[in-house]
Amino acid sequence: MGSENYNERSHRGTQEWDLDCRSAEAADIVFLVDESWSVGEDNFQIVKDFIRSMISSFQNTEVLGKEGIRFGVAVYGDSPRMSIELSDYETIQEVLLAIQAVAYKGGNTKTGEALAYLADRVFNPSISREDVPKIVLLLTDGKSGDLVEEKAQRLQDRGVTIFAIGIKNADKRELMKIASDPVEEHVIIVIDYWSLFDILPRIARRICFIASEPPRPIKQIVESESN
Repeated sequence: MGSENYNERSHRGTQEWDLDCRSAEAADIVFLVDESWSVGEDNFQIVKDFIRSMISSFQNTEVLGKEGIRFGVAVYGDSPRMSIELSDYETIQEVLLAIQAVAYKGGNTKTGEALAYLADRVFNPSISREDVPKIVLLLTDGKSGDLVEEKAQRLQDRGVTIFAIGIKNADKRELMKIASDPVEEHVIIVIDYWSLFDILPRIARRICFIASEPPRPIKQIVESESN
């Protein structure tokens, strides 16, 4: 099948979710968010609420900040930017407040450039924490305007596990080229932005599991890569 599709809606106002990750001790988790014109302000806010819910599942983790769990948010349209650096905040409450302030700017969908940015700027072995799990959760609603496969592989070679969530008109085959193996555990397709909350328990459990495991190995990078 290669990925999951979620078409059923739940009673979001009344459903109780058991989102409580206690097993993770240290991890670097970055949310990579598409802010292209097809998203729009309202849907961008829904994505921010989804991310806040995801991060809240770690609120009972014993150690946060530089010795424990760290969260970052990168957004991209024509070019990527880190709205929240991994090193910016030491508490869940600070991160949740900062996410509310992340601004929507629009643009085209340059997913490949955003993946390369994370590989070179955020998870470069010269600056990243070597001994912790590294996770990227991509959220996009369209097809990339540039090539993604080589950039995604470069990011995975940094020891990063990539989850890819496609919304509405996202290209499933493209997301399968981006996500880590096995793709059926790392690619999820939803029919609209509100349906993100239907997959929240499942994706939160998966991220908690990866964050609790030993880190993936970093592959040796040849010198010519940056040339």
